[in-house]
Amino acid sequence: MGEGAAGLTPMMRQYRELKRRFPDYLLLFRLGDFYELFFEDAHDGARILGITLTSRQDAPMAGIPHHAAEGYVARLVRAGRKIALCEQMEAPGQGRKLLRRDVVRLITPGTITDTAYLAGAANNFLMAVAPGREGTGVALLDVSTADFWVGEDVGGERAVLEAALLRRPAEIVAPDTLREAAGLLARLQASGATLTFWDPAAFAPRRAAADLCTHFGVPTLEVFGLGDMTVGLQAAAGALAYVRATQGERLGHLTRPRRPGPGRHRRRDAGAGRVARRRRPHLAPRRRGRDGHAHGRPAPPPVAPPPAPRPGGHSRAPGRRRGAGGGPGSSRAVACR
Repeated sequence: MGEGAAGLTPMMRQYRELKRRFPDYLLLFRLGDFYELFFEDAHDGARILGITLTSRQDAPMAGIPHHAAEGYVARLVRAGRKIALCEQMEAPGQGRKLLRRDVVRLITPGTITDTAYLAGAANNFLMAVAPGREGTGVALLDVSTADFWVGEDVGGERAVLEAALLRRPAEIVAPDTLREAAGLLARLQASGATLTFWDPAAFAPRRAAADLCTHFGVPTLEVFGLGDMTVGLQAAAGALAYVRATQGERLGHLTRPRRPGPGRHRRRDAGAGRVARRRRPHLAPRRRGRDGHAHGRPAPPPVAPPPAPRPGGHSRAPGRRRGAGGGPGSSRAVACR
């Protein structure tokens, strides 16, 4: 990323430190009335957004006005990119040379809830995949509608996986260990969704059931008909952990995971190419103030960097037409403990 730290100004060293914490995100770095992109991010942002590429201290730079950032961010997300929004955490003052800055929000294609970034009322799914010895776990989660589907394929089957991919997930999150599963990795890459590799600990089999029971406030997952699942629960736990880390907000509206059955497969209207539309009763369009944040709310606190051991890949997602999916689970009961 350009020249060594010794040759950079304090502000550019601050940028590099933040970028090091969020290597797989486009870092929108607040400078006065603009969000700036630097180095490789500047090249990517200028290409996607069609904005001018300039330079600062010999570093490539591209900027967007903070008061109009919403539209630009929406275009970046639709291009399959993940965004780390960095704000100035203190007001400029006399004699203050370097303002404190931190990342206050992460925006990814599969975890967006702001109506400004969502494509109409169609589902915006995050898909989590958990490969294991017993099969492959799959979870579909739409944070904006609270739709949460959990299933698993046994052995080498892929019926549940393929049905879930028909929903055209905007983003797929998987443990970093999936890099070693060449066949499954190639299938997920072929879907065109943004692919994110995440901390394998979030998908750990020993804690999956307990983590889900804690979130949903139940003594056993039998109440949801998920008690006999194994790798499916790992996928569900991984999806929740990823959303919690990227959203930095409460997820109390996610109250009921479901196991889709054959009767719940949605069918496309072949003549019109229509898809089912989902209501988002807990969301409303948010007015923006001059500071770029939701009207009537203070600037959010900093968020922790993702615990992913290595940066993941990304690709542009195709159109949002969605089908449906679901399938059977395995035969082993799981209790929360």
